[in-house]
This record gives sequence, structure tokens and C-alpha cells, in this order.
Amino acid sequence: MFSTRQIGNELFGLIPGLWSRWHPRYDRVGDLLWAALITAVAIVVGVAFAAFTDIYLFDFVDLDFAIYQELIPIGTVNLINALILTPIILFNAARLDYRSLPSIRSGLMRRLLLTLLISAALPVGLLGLFLMQQTQESAASSPAELTLKLSVTIVLSLLFTVVNALLLAQTVSNPLLRLAQAARLMEAGQLNTR
Repeated sequence: MFSTRQIGNELFGLIPGLWSRWHPRYDRVGDLLWAALITAVAIVVGVAFAAFTDIYLFDFVDLDFAIYQELIPIGTVNLINALILTPIILFNAARLDYRSLPSIRSGLMRRLLLTLLISAALPVGLLGLFLMQQTQESAASSPAELTLKLSVTIVLSLLFTVVNALLLAQTVSNPLLRLAQAARLMEAGQLNTR
């Protein structure tokens, strides 16, 4: 059996998918903005379809419920996510060079990928643990205690990310700086084997 939400989700993908058949490139800012707009339209159409067909399928759903309990909350969350993620994903996909994928076998690239994955996963994990703990202790926590715990989690996540980014920048830049120094020495005729 199908639900109206499943059809709404299919519309989320169908509308941008059909549009991308006529506009497959995303090299310019205008292309990314159009893609975000089409995605936003698809979300509104999909959520509106699900919300308004629920009026006819379920006795407890009226127009106010469909708009204020389904369309606005679900549509807002999906719009925010899509407007942030769609341009990022399309920008990166347009610049992905499949011929350079064998470079992942290099040690530097593997370290870089591992560092980026850990940098992204740890703050999300810390925030997830914090939120799980809060749902278990929600009755006992005061708003001030909740704010303090959330602030500490965010500060620790940011601190970890900054330190990790500094280490990553050092790992990537040191070999490049040595190469640039060697090129300068070679150009000056002062390069010797050390």
C-alpha cells in the first residue's frame, strides 16, 4: 500500500530529475541557483501533495492541520536542507575528475580523506551523544544547564575541528613548501643532495 508521503517523496526526486535532463551542467553560480530553485519547487509540490491529499484520506486532517502541522514544518525543514546542500553537492559533482580517482591510493590522499572524515564525524557524534543524553534527562535538566552542556559540546567540537584543520593544513602544506623551496634552490643553481 502506498502513502501520500511516498508519492510526495517521489515528486521531490522526479521534478529535479526531469529538469536535470534538460540542464545537466552546473558550472556557474546561475546554474546552481536554478537547481536550488527547482529543488525548492519540488519540495513545495511534494509536501503540498502529501498534506492536501491527507485531507481527503483521513478524517482527523482538516485544512489548518494540513497547512500548520504538515506543510509548513515539513516543508521548512526540507527547504532549508535542500537550499544548503543542493548547491554544495552540484558544485562538487561538476568539479569531480574521475580520471584522478587513482590518486586516492597515495598515502597523502588517504591521510587527507581519513582526517576529513574524522573531522566531520566527531562533532556530529558529540552532538548526537549530547542530544541522546538530553532526551533521557529532559525532565531533570534546567534550561541553564541545557544551555551550558550544549555550549560545551559546541566549543569542544569547534576546538577539535580547528586543531584537526591546522594539522591537516600542515600535513598538506609541508611537502608543498619543501618542493617550492627546492624549486627556488634549483632555479638559483644552489640545489645539492642532502
